[in-house]
Amino acid sequence: REAHNLSDLSGIIPILDGIFGPGVVTNATIDIDILTDQFTQEFRLTSLTKGPLQWTVGMFYKDSSEFLGVDGDSTPPVSDLTGGFYSTLLLRDLDDDFQQIAVFGEASYEVTDNLKATLGLRWFNETRESLVTVGGPFFGSDAPITSPTAKSDTSEVNPKFALSYDMGETMFYFTAAKGFRSGGANGFPAPPPLDSDSYEPDTLWGYELGTKSLFLDGNMIFKGALFYSKWENVQTKVPSTIPGFEAIINGGDAHVQGIELELTALLSDNFQADLSGSWLGESEYDDDSTGSAAGDPLVGVAENNLNAAITHHYDITNDYSLISNLNYNMVGESYVVVGVPGVTPAYEILNMSVSLQALDWSVTLFATNLLDEFILYRNDGPYGDPTYEGAGLSGPPRTIGVRFGLDF
Repeated sequence: REAHNLSDLSGIIPILDGIFGPGVVTNATIDIDILTDQFTQEFRLTSLTKGPLQWTVGMFYKDSSEFLGVDGDSTPPVSDLTGGFYSTLLLRDLDDDFQQIAVFGEASYEVTDNLKATLGLRWFNETRESLVTVGGPFFGSDAPITSPTAKSDTSEVNPKFALSYDMGETMFYFTAAKGFRSGGANGFPAPPPLDSDSYEPDTLWGYELGTKSLFLDGNMIFKGALFYSKWENVQTKVPSTIPGFEAIINGGDAHVQGIELELTALLSDNFQADLSGSWLGESEYDDDSTGSAAGDPLVGVAENNLNAAITHHYDITNDYSLISNLNYNMVGESYVVVGVPGVTPAYEILNMSVSLQALDWSVTLFATNLLDEFILYRNDGPYGDPTYEGAGLSGPPRTIGVRFGLDF
């Protein structure tokens, strides 16, 4: 897979004014190329016999290579401003090779007609090698500088426990499971004293107590859950050494707790309404770590979310259906980068679509951001540098289009 991104970097012009003089640089851009080659394979063996014991075992393998190439320049070009000493404003190439192999198994046993217990285990080993090459005035050298290859080798066992009690139209459950998120390499290095081109894995224990219920002869479905998660070695975004870009480091520990609710109602043979939301009572760091203090909110985690949708399904003939959908999403405010005062504000978005579906093809007329609201997905702020104006990631304006699909 190949991806190419050209972004405006004019927010760093105040910094460049301090290097080349006020008003000399009128524009700055950054060109990012991403090349990804990935192979993934999974095998599963599942029991088909009747009885209280059911099981699944399997193996998983992943091999991926990624190249991230970053090239920045300005108007006038940096080569003209420096008499040819620097050929580019910013050069950073990252080669990242990753492999993971895992074996897993899960077994469930019906203790009684109502009570079922589940136990699962997943063992995996992953290796990573990363090589970084940099150049340009931000790194103090026009000649490419290649760092030593960073290597990591991690093995982990993730268990899962679950109990469920099924009363027919109402079911209660409890789960406890350990999660793992792989480490990686930074596109841009973390600031001193870390100066890190890579970051380690983080782990999480999650606990959930919930219920699923049917009402009105199955025409209404309710789901609700209380959850608590304990996070260790949290991967945390911080300002990088390059203004306007972020790096990831391993911070301290954190915890998250809250509630999730979901309601689905079949209003008629043709209409369905869906409503779901979540609210976090707490989402914060537990101890002091780089850039954060105990009690600080977790970055990138919205306190509340709300989703609502209504769908109409009409069978034109046995072979053709018309499906219309109107959906609303609200995402609460969140912090983006540790140590940065900016907050990404809450936003709302309304989308709609009308789709004609046949047995093996579909055509959909869609409109996203129907009310043409300005949506800020990420507000990075000044990154701790008062001369840097800040950066962000905004959502697209109202977009209307047609999408075709083919099943084969």
